[in-house]
Parts: sequence; C-alpha cells; structure tokens
Amino acid sequence: MMSEIKISGIVRHLLIVDDDVDNLELFTLILQNYHFNVDAYSDPLQAFLEFKANCYDLIILDYFMPVLNGMELYKRIKEIDKRARVIFLTASFVELYANKEALETIRKPIRMGEFLQHIKSALTPQVKSELLNSQTNPIPI
Repeated sequence: MMSEIKISGIVRHLLIVDDDVDNLELFTLILQNYHFNVDAYSDPLQAFLEFKANCYDLIILDYFMPVLNGMELYKRIKEIDKRARVIFLTASFVELYANKEALETIRKPIRMGEFLQHIKSALTPQVKSELLNSQTNPIPI
C-alpha cells in the first residue's frame, strides 16, 4: 500500500521530460499514484513548444536527450519562467557541474524512495512560501 505524500492540501502539477519511454511511463504512474497531476513528454522539443509559464510546481528533466538535451531545455524554460523549479535526472554529473549552476539532480539508476524524497524536498520551500503569503495576504471575503 502506497502512502500519500502530504504537501499541503493542494494537488501539485509536475512536468516530466525523458526520452526513455519506459522510464517516463514508470515515473508518471508512480507520481499519479501519489496524487500528482503529471504532464509527461518523451520529446523535449514538444515539451518546450507546449510549455506554459507558471503552470508547474516542479519540472523533472532527463539530462541526456536527443535534439534538445536537458540543459538546453532548462535554459529555454528559464527564459519563459524564471521561477521554474527543476530537478535533473542523470547518470553523469560531469556535464551538470560544468555549467556552474546549483542544480538539483537525481542520479540514475533511480531508487523510488529517493526520487519521491527529492520531489517532496523541492516542493517544501514553495509550500512554505505559499502558506506565508496566504497568511500575510488573506483572500478578501
């Protein structure tokens, strides 16, 4: 029996892009079982063309993909949505560290417990910020 990841009472919207269709289907199924709303793409260019700013609570990108690798997709997304939170999936950290940015990564092969913990950790600061904003800026009745 799966336990639910409790991150406030809000359904979180995730974007995941991985050219490995088997991984993509597995990640999507697991995340949906934890009540995440998931948009999944195996084609990074298609994911970019359909990307909407301020739509996703978290974006998960495979680093090595054809046509448009994860870092290129990340940079394009950041041009549109500077606040986008991104986690990279990779078997090699060398390319990520060469970019000299503080980027969150999950190393492949992936253990599901670690994968879910990274997602929860990445979303926690956002939830705290939302709660603080809702307390200081109450919704008028």
